[in-house]
Formats: sequence, C-alpha cells, structure tokens
Amino acid sequence: MKSGYTTKWRHKLNRDPANHCMRARSSSGVLYSTSATTRPSTVCATCPSEADTGLRGSSGGLLCMLAFCGTTYLFLLNWNRFVTSPTVTVIETTNFPIANIPFPSVAFCDINRVLWSKAMEFQNEHFSDASNETIELFHTLLQSMSLLEFGDFDVISQDISFANSPEIKALNISELMLRVMPSLDEMFYLHINSCWWRNDFYNSLGKARIWFDSSADYLKLPHKDKANFMLRPYRSSNYGPWGGLRFSLKTSNDSSPKSPVPSGIIMIISNPQDFPENGRVIPSGNTVTVDIDAYVTYTKDRVRSLRLEDRKCLYVDEGNSMNLGGYLMRNCLVECHRNYTLKYCNCTPYFFYSHRDNVPACNITGYICLSKNNDAFNYHKADSTNRYFEKTSAGMECPCQADCSYPLYSLAVSMSRTMKMPDDDDDDDDDDEEDDNQEEDEEEEEEEDEENEGDIFFDIHFQNPTMVRYRTDVQYSWLDLVVAFGGIAGLCLGCSLLSGAEVIYYFTLRLYRHYRLVYGTTSIHTRKTKQKILKRPANRSVFHINPEAFHLHY
Repeated sequence: MKSGYTTKWRHKLNRDPANHCMRARSSSGVLYSTSATTRPSTVCATCPSEADTGLRGSSGGLLCMLAFCGTTYLFLLNWNRFVTSPTVTVIETTNFPIANIPFPSVAFCDINRVLWSKAMEFQNEHFSDASNETIELFHTLLQSMSLLEFGDFDVISQDISFANSPEIKALNISELMLRVMPSLDEMFYLHINSCWWRNDFYNSLGKARIWFDSSADYLKLPHKDKANFMLRPYRSSNYGPWGGLRFSLKTSNDSSPKSPVPSGIIMIISNPQDFPENGRVIPSGNTVTVDIDAYVTYTKDRVRSLRLEDRKCLYVDEGNSMNLGGYLMRNCLVECHRNYTLKYCNCTPYFFYSHRDNVPACNITGYICLSKNNDAFNYHKADSTNRYFEKTSAGMECPCQADCSYPLYSLAVSMSRTMKMPDDDDDDDDDDEEDDNQEEDEEEEEEEDEENEGDIFFDIHFQNPTMVRYRTDVQYSWLDLVVAFGGIAGLCLGCSLLSGAEVIYYFTLRLYRHYRLVYGTTSIHTRKTKQKILKRPANRSVFHINPEAFHLHY
C-alpha cells in the first residue's frame, strides 16, 4: 500500500437482531448500513450485554404476571359483589308528603263476639224444643265462640262432647256468628256528626264497611266511591289532632252471665289492602289517641329482571293472594293460615271468608279438630336450610315473599280515662222551679252517662306532614359490571376495547392472511410474486467512512 495514497475502506455493518445495535465488520472494504456515518467504536459502546437483555425480559414478564393477577383479583371482587348484593335500598327523601300514600284502614271488633240477647233470640228460634242438656251445651259453645281467634282454638274444650247432641252437630256455626255478633249500628252512632274526616263531619255508617262485603274491592285500582265520589283508598293531607279520623264507638256488656267478658274493642290499623288479623285491645271508657308515623318503600321496575332468589320480593301484579287481584305478603300469610286449617281439619273457621270461596266452613266437629291441633297454628317453621330449628316440630310453612313496594305504619297509642266534666249550673239553687228542672236534667244526664259509660273516643292521625321514602334498585347491573371490568383492565393491563379488537384481528384475519401467503395454494402469478418478494435482498444504503478513523495493523 502506497504512502499518501488514499484508500476507501468499505465495511459492512450488521444489525444485531437481539438489541438492534449496529455492528461493523470488514470484508471487502465495503460498509453496508442503513444508518448514518458513524464510528464503529461509538456504535458498539451503546449495545447492551446479554445479561442486561435477560434482566429486562425477566422484569417485564414479572410485571405482566403481577398485572394479570391483580386484574383477576379485582375481577373476582366485582363479580362476587354483583352476585351476592344484587340490590340496594337507599333513602330517596325524608320529606315525602303523607298525601301520597293511603290513610291506613281502621278495623274494629268487639271483644265479645256474642251478644247474649241475640243468642237467646237464636236459641228460641232453633232450640225451642231442645233438652236442657242441649241448651247447656249450646251456652257452653257460645261462651267459647265469644273469644275464638286464630291460634286460640283451644278455648273450645275437647272434654265436652258437643257432637253427642244432634242439634249442636247440625248447627251452622258461620250463620250463628253472623246472627249474634254486634252489627255496625250497634257499634257506631247514627247521627250525622258522629265522625270527623278531612275537615268535615260525616255519618259513621257512611264511612264504615263490613269486611265480608268489601274485601274483594281492596286491591283494585283507585275507584270512585258511589256515595260521595271520592277515590278509594282514602288519603289525608293533614296531620296532628283533628287532622285525621275522629269518632266514638259503643261497647256492650251483653255477655254470658256465667262467664262475663270485659267490655272493650280490638283495634286493627294496617295497610288498607291487608286482611285485618291482629289488633290491640282497648278497654271501654277510654279516650284513645293514635299517632301514625309511616314510611314507604318502592322498588324500581328494572329489579324485575333479577331472579326471585336474588331480589327476594314480589310485585303486586305477580300473585293473587286470597283471590283479591294482587299479591301482598300479609294476605299471603292469611291465605297460608287458612290452607293449614283445610289441611288439618278440611274446613275453615267463620272469620276466614269461607263464604267467598267454595271452601267448607267448620261445624262443631271441625272446631274440635282445630282445638286439637292448636299448637300447630301458633308456630311458623323456619326455612328448612336453617340448622338452628328442629324439623320435626309441628307448625306451618308459609313461603311468602316480602312486598317489593309497600307502606308501613308505626303506631304510638296513648289512652286516658274519659273524665266527666262538672256542670256549671250546680250552684243555682235559689229558685225551686229551677231546682226541679235541674234534678230532671241530672237524671237524664245520669241515664245518658250510664248508656255512654262504655264509649271509646278515638283520634287517629298522622304525626308528621312528611315521611321517609326508601328506594330499592339494582346495585350492579350488567352495564355497571362491564364498565367496572373495563376500568380494571385499563388500570392494570392498559387494555381497551381497541386493544381487544387488535388482538382479535391479529389471531384471526392476519393469521389467515399469513397462512395463505406462506402455505396457501395460489395462482402461478401469485406464487411468482411471492418468490420474488422472498428472494429480494434487503435494501441497503452504501456510504463511506473516513479511513483515518480505523487503525490497520499488518
């Protein structure tokens, strides 16, 4: 090689597939590369070693594994929340007006179901020729029926052989009770100002209805009352004293002389669409104030899409309790009670609306059967999966679901003895004529007081103008679950819907195209084109490097 003669060295630069670094190698003095002119020593100095490459790969794999595990864990948490807590109940408002819910129904029953004077009239009609033994059995039966309730069938003694008397055995108990019970006009006053409702006086009998005649209309849509063209069930927008219902009831001491029943009233305040079953005893001679505090719960329609096992409630149009046109849990329980009386004794007592269905009413034999099985009617069995309760105990299984939408009334009852107010004319004793008139007035008042001694005055009203309203809704719908899953995937893996679309495209269309390109059977023109593409050398740029940058050793 001559001195001063400039020689062009050409070297080839190969791209390392592992670290994409340019490496120089000399072959025929030509340097092939796709990068700009650079010093070989400088290029190779930036190339990572194989140890660094392995560490970076291991760290990336570990991070991907941790991200995948975190995503799976969060997915499972949200899925468990979706499965175990499908619904949630929250307070929608604490100022829901009371005018938006029905005023509760107020039902009354005399403690003494048998008026002895009416019973004697019935006896004269049906037992005029009966023996003394039969009459004695009839009186014993009346004393028992005067206190009969569901769960208290044992008031009918099992030791007395009622069935030995043909007259008692053939007696229609339901007809007997309808004849001897107090009627509406015997409990309510007949004058026009006997009942106060919605800022006006009414006749008590105009507002009162017999349950046997009106129960079929309770669950129907709001309809006009033919008497005064008011929608039923009634509502009230007032609260406090004089803001609800005010009236007086008459009680009677007309009970059996051998076993007198204390005079009083059983008060039942409940949802207007519920069957009146359980109540509170109010002794006669009291002034009763009932403060009603209510709250209402409603369930949104999209909860219907959940399974019954998940939402655990029924809408009113998802059943027909007691054949009243809709479902209510209270009516479902009453219907269950009636079905168990049919199961044990093949009959129903008179107070279970037996006249409305083709269900046999109990005679004396049926009531004795109910008395024998009275323990079963006082015990509701728990779910069979509950291990804390015995499965061998006799009782009733009533699988009645809760109501999805319902009002609930809470009562605060206060009673005080009715006090007689003194007359202001007691000191007017100067005139003899006035004294005589006063004595006559006092005698009339005493007679009236004796008649009204057993009266009970009621003032039933809402306690507050507003109440709490609860809303039950789906806590986690499918849309919420998908959104939660998408957020978790984006947080932990950086994935999105487009990433998923790319993955699907990569493993479907692109894989298919690659397979067709490499292994597929194509036309001759396509195969020639493919061969040219595969045999075509890589485009490489040729550039020169200053030979002074290299030191040659011979």
